[in-house]
Amino acid sequence: MNVPPPGDGRAGWPPPAPPSASGPPFAPGPPFGPVRAAPRRASGATTVVAAILAVLVVLVTVFLYVRNGIWNEMSAVTWALVTSDVLSCALLLTGAGTAIARKVAGAVLMAVGGAVPLLAYLAYYGWLLLILDSVPPLDLGTAVNAVGLVGAAAVVVLSVLPSTFRYLRGSGPRST
Repeated sequence: MNVPPPGDGRAGWPPPAPPSASGPPFAPGPPFGPVRAAPRRASGATTVVAAILAVLVVLVTVFLYVRNGIWNEMSAVTWALVTSDVLSCALLLTGAGTAIARKVAGAVLMAVGGAVPLLAYLAYYGWLLLILDSVPPLDLGTAVNAVGLVGAAAVVVLSVLPSTFRYLRGSGPRST
C-alpha cells in the first residue's frame, strides 16, 4: 500500500477505512444519533373521562335531592351535607367546563370538587358509626349516594394524574 508521509498535504490522509457491508464508510447511523419515535400528542382521555364523571356526580346529587325533597325539615348536619354537595356541584361543573377548554385550573377544580363530598360524607358516616353506632338503611337513595361517592373518588384520581396535567398544559410525553 502506498501511504504518503504525514503532513505532506495531500488529500486522503488518513487513509479511508475499508468499506463495510452495512453501508458507506464512516456511517455510524442516522445523521444525529439513534432513530427516535416522533413525539406523540398528549391524550386527553383522562381529562374527558374525569369531566364526564364530574357531570354524572352532579346529576346523581341532583337526582337525590329531587327524589328526597330538598326543603324538608333538616338538621344542622344535613344542612352541612347539602352545603357541601352544592359547593361540590359548583366546583365539579366549573372544573369540567374549564378542563374541556384545556385549562389546568379545571383539573384542580375537579379534584377539589370531588374531594369535598368525600370528606363530608366520610365525616358524616364516621360520626354515625362511631358516635351513634348505627348504619343508614340501605335503600335506593343510599345506593345512588354510594355510586356518586365512588364517582367522586374516580374524578379525584383521574384529575390528578400526570397525563391529565400533561394534556391540559399542551405538552407532549415526557422525554427520557
